[in-house]
Amino acid sequence: MRIVLVQPNLSEPQSYCPPLGICYLAACLRANGHEPVIVDMDAENLDVNGAMAVLGAHSPDVVGITSTAANAEAARAMGKALEGRGCVVVHGGPEPTVAPTDYLYANPGSTVLRGESEVSFATFVENLDNGTEEMVPGLSRIAGSSVQYCALPEPVTDIDSIPFPARDLCYMANYKARLAGETATGVVGSRSCPHRCIYCHDGVRSAYRRRSAASVVDELQSIIRDFGISSFFFFDCTLTENTHWVASFAGRLSVEE
Repeated sequence: MRIVLVQPNLSEPQSYCPPLGICYLAACLRANGHEPVIVDMDAENLDVNGAMAVLGAHSPDVVGITSTAANAEAARAMGKALEGRGCVVVHGGPEPTVAPTDYLYANPGSTVLRGESEVSFATFVENLDNGTEEMVPGLSRIAGSSVQYCALPEPVTDIDSIPFPARDLCYMANYKARLAGETATGVVGSRSCPHRCIYCHDGVRSAYRRRSAASVVDELQSIIRDFGISSFFFFDCTLTENTHWVASFAGRLSVEE
């Protein structure tokens, strides 16, 4: 199937780093035999009309749209523009996870996949490809006068098993992140957080999981090799909390250097 994954414009346009969420999705889709395309609207300087022109060139069967609070309005506008275009529209990401009906009512023909969706999105695509209508974990959609909800997917326990983000599907030269004057890019070493602060933005609070130090170092090496980038920042909520992991990570970095 032809699949396009879209990062809509942020409320304050920026293009510092590839959208790792859909880069992970793309990597998992590719591992399942698909050839997804990523469209990062800010990085490619696209408005909705420009993005629609790019999508039209690919004639997608499925369009996945990710969103946070910072680009929720743009995500719904993109979904609206896709109505009647003959493709399946799937909303995902933090904002649709906590407020799925905001997207379903704005784009009534769309589907929302809540929670971490590397596995569920790949399964959803396989079901479409096979012509089946099976519900998948995290799926929400309008059915008649009500909204159907499937339970959230179980988080992947071994996150080392998830392929590295498909950064090669992005225009890496368009990203402007810098550290100490050097081109930099972002990495994720863990998911969720071991704490449960009541003011946290994380409305789902899945189980805390950390990648192995070896996996993270392998990813850094692949970025250096493939893109010539050797400065990194981490998006983790609590990267340095486990001092044993930090020591292991630092030790592996020094060995690889």
